[in-house]
Amino acid sequence: MCGRAAQTQKAINIAASALSSTPSIAENTNTKYVDEMPGQESWTGNLNMSPGLDAIVLQRKEGSNDIECKEKKWGLITKGGTQSHPLPPGPTKHFSNKMFNARSETASEKFSFRPLLANGKTCIFAIDGFYEWKVADGGGKQPYFVHSSDSKPFLIAGLHSTVQTGDNKSGQPKMLHSFTVLTTDACPELQWLHKRQPLFIWSIESAKQYLLKPSKQLLHQLATKASSSNPNKLMWYPVTKRMSNVQYRGNDCMEAIKLKKSHDIKSFFSPDSSNSSSNNQRKRTNLNKYKLNQSSPKKIKSESTVNKGGIHSFFQKKS
Repeated sequence: MCGRAAQTQKAINIAASALSSTPSIAENTNTKYVDEMPGQESWTGNLNMSPGLDAIVLQRKEGSNDIECKEKKWGLITKGGTQSHPLPPGPTKHFSNKMFNARSETASEKFSFRPLLANGKTCIFAIDGFYEWKVADGGGKQPYFVHSSDSKPFLIAGLHSTVQTGDNKSGQPKMLHSFTVLTTDACPELQWLHKRQPLFIWSIESAKQYLLKPSKQLLHQLATKASSSNPNKLMWYPVTKRMSNVQYRGNDCMEAIKLKKSHDIKSFFSPDSSNSSSNNQRKRTNLNKYKLNQSSPKKIKSESTVNKGGIHSFFQKKS
């Protein structure tokens, strides 16, 4: 996963409602969704979200089995600052290590992630979809938007952390809340786009279990299922290349576009019903010139200045 996603208030509300309406894994009661996220009323979403920016995640409320929304920075910070050595200000400094994703295969082993999983610091990143880039036929990279086929938000497994920044100017320690997204091997349907993908959690029950009773074994099961074939759950389409700018905030971020087809040698032989006889004659003429080019390249080179549209132009070597 390259680290670009779309998250709207609608996606968050759907995920929160689903997670709070199913029976709790830890207790035989209904889990309550606690709406206590600061500033949520003014949060309208981000269609081009990148690491270092604010996002909203769903997590277990400390000391209970309630699920709450929390605003956090995308990009995990596990080591806090002190008054003598505070964290440098600004997201470009905080997140220079780019821990915006973590391999699920080693999350239970690596020093940065192992304590979070062991202590239940798990979260769900509910998004409308994510973006991935692929090298285009004509050069450059073309962004694609990947989303679920049923228009429901993706529920992606994550880990979160809270550390002190070292800034105590207000008299109270300032805290930094951050999270990372877990990834796994791409399922067969997405391997053409990227070798890695987010760790999708496909069922609400599994998502609830990941929040309330996470374990190494559960993480392995979720990753295995996410990497398996999901032919009826994933869809994608190309979007505007303006998405390549992390500061782009247009309303068309998630809108599908039509790619221009690149012309190749096959298009030279495509039929034209409007004037088939003249076209066939032109093709035969140009094919003869191409054959002649194999034995007399100098002669054809001079003719290419007259017939620039001939087939030999596809094969002509630059001088």
